[in-house]
Amino acid sequence: MTLTADNPTKTRKPLITFTRGKRADADTIARSLRALSLHLSMSTSEHVALRTIGEQFKKFDIGHKYMKASTQMEERGITLAEALVSIDTLPLQSRKLIGSSQSSSQLYGNIAAASRMVSDAKGVKKQLISALIPSAFNLAMVIAFVAFAVAFVIPKMIEVFGNFEAETPATTLVLLAIAGTAKWVIVIALAIALVFTLWWVAFGRRSERFRTLMDRVLIKIPYVGEILIYASTSRLFHNLAVNLRAGMPETEALESSASGCGNDAIRAVCMKHAKAMIHDGEVFKNFAESKVFPVSARQMILASATSYQAIELFEGFAPEYDKESKLMMDSFSKTLEPTVGAFTQIILGITILMVMFPMFSIYPALLQIGK
Repeated sequence: MTLTADNPTKTRKPLITFTRGKRADADTIARSLRALSLHLSMSTSEHVALRTIGEQFKKFDIGHKYMKASTQMEERGITLAEALVSIDTLPLQSRKLIGSSQSSSQLYGNIAAASRMVSDAKGVKKQLISALIPSAFNLAMVIAFVAFAVAFVIPKMIEVFGNFEAETPATTLVLLAIAGTAKWVIVIALAIALVFTLWWVAFGRRSERFRTLMDRVLIKIPYVGEILIYASTSRLFHNLAVNLRAGMPETEALESSASGCGNDAIRAVCMKHAKAMIHDGEVFKNFAESKVFPVSARQMILASATSYQAIELFEGFAPEYDKESKLMMDSFSKTLEPTVGAFTQIILGITILMVMFPMFSIYPALLQIGK
């Protein structure tokens, strides 16, 4: 079925897709939409503006899609909204927003809003992973050093004790036993992590149910869960405000906004409520009853009397929660590095002591040899 502005979700992607140009990332798509909005605001002809942006971004697949859409506007007489909605490279929530436009002025505003929507789509989970990478690398190096010391250095020292008929210090034996157990715990943990990563890459990330389960677990982690909730709720509320202002029906607005919130647990809550609105006549604002949302948002949204009040609340909460998530993310990053640093230093100190204690025990035996 052909994708149209009236029905932007009914499209079937082919199993194999051949594209021209590099794959455009979220920032590139956002820049292209922003540039298109600027050209249209200068009263440039719509198909000319679309072709111009296509030429500007021809290094990317999105540029070639723009030029193809411009040609379709000229040859088939389709509208700009229909042309943009047909570009499957654009995120679904952006196409829905553009497809809901009722006039040219609203369309141009929605294109600008879609660019901001795509630009803000960088998931906070990626930021958390970026913050964890340096600390994880340092910790991995320390674990590798400890494993090497336990496997080769300390056993060699104990062998030397036997040659000098020196008694192995009890402290060293205790630490060696602890380190030996810890070594196998680490090996098993790394093996589980490796198997899980391979399974996630091959199958897990394609399972909607498993992604939802993972996000439900993540949002329950102290502090990290709060960051994820604030960031995802901010994006959901921002998208809701934009979609509802554009005149999109409440059910469709909730589904579209949820698909771009960046958290599958929150998306599942919203999708379930949207179905309840269709089949059971559920009230729109009651989606906020879920405990996945911050308490302040739940209370005020449920108390709103009209859709207009709800939109104003969405517009007020979105930047507030975005700011809160960024502050917490910054605090988390600044706290994580010194904490992991102190932990690795303790491990290194213990390992060095394990090596030093045997040396002090050998020293008297060396003195006897000298005599």
